[in-house]
Amino acid sequence: MSETFVRVQATYRGRLGVEVGIFVAVDHLRRAGRLTPAETERYLEIDDWFLEHLPHPPFYADGNTVGAVTWFREPVPPAMASRVLALRDLLTAHGVEHEEVRSSDPGVEIYRDDVQVGVVPHERGEPTAPSGVELAPTTAGSKRAVSVSPIRAVVLGTSEAVEVVREGLRRQGYVVLGPGDPLPHGLEEGQVLRVADEEGAGTAGPAPVVWNPVDGPAALVSALAARGVDARLGVAGPPT
Repeated sequence: MSETFVRVQATYRGRLGVEVGIFVAVDHLRRAGRLTPAETERYLEIDDWFLEHLPHPPFYADGNTVGAVTWFREPVPPAMASRVLALRDLLTAHGVEHEEVRSSDPGVEIYRDDVQVGVVPHERGEPTAPSGVELAPTTAGSKRAVSVSPIRAVVLGTSEAVEVVREGLRRQGYVVLGPGDPLPHGLEEGQVLRVADEEGAGTAGPAPVVWNPVDGPAALVSALAARGVDARLGVAGPPT
């Protein structure tokens, strides 16, 4: 008898070309400023609880370059099911359509633990996010630092040493700029973090800018994290 998997998801597709999972859907509400302070705190409590109690699939280490999604194995542990229900209540309160779907073949399995599987979906479509939904960034880590960060764009130096960080930031939805690049329409200076991987990395725009110098990629990641930007170093590889 084949195993059945379950996923709670919104009915719109996100950047991965599949319906976004419930955690991402609630995070979109948070990003859009639609959650009340009490709702935000409830969401962060639940998210942090899952970070502690749900195993972390290795494909997230490099920003999920394979585009995998996770499904619960059944039966879902009661402590997890009750918290998922609380997240569904948040979506319902804000009129976000969502559903609970089951499948015995959700995709090509690349990860499995006691409570979930990670799969590469068989099919992907174009994003269908409703108006006002910010598709990124959504970090796999705790959202508490990012939740208070206004940063939406990062200016990096030109050194090849930071290329892995640059690509990781793009995958998470940040606008990544180089020295001299103009700010995209709609972004204000307060939404931009300028970081260099070495002293004197350059200037951006017609006037000199203040850079936040760091020694190398690892330090750059720490500098970004301290400012609420979720950057990670990692190398993509085949599943084990």
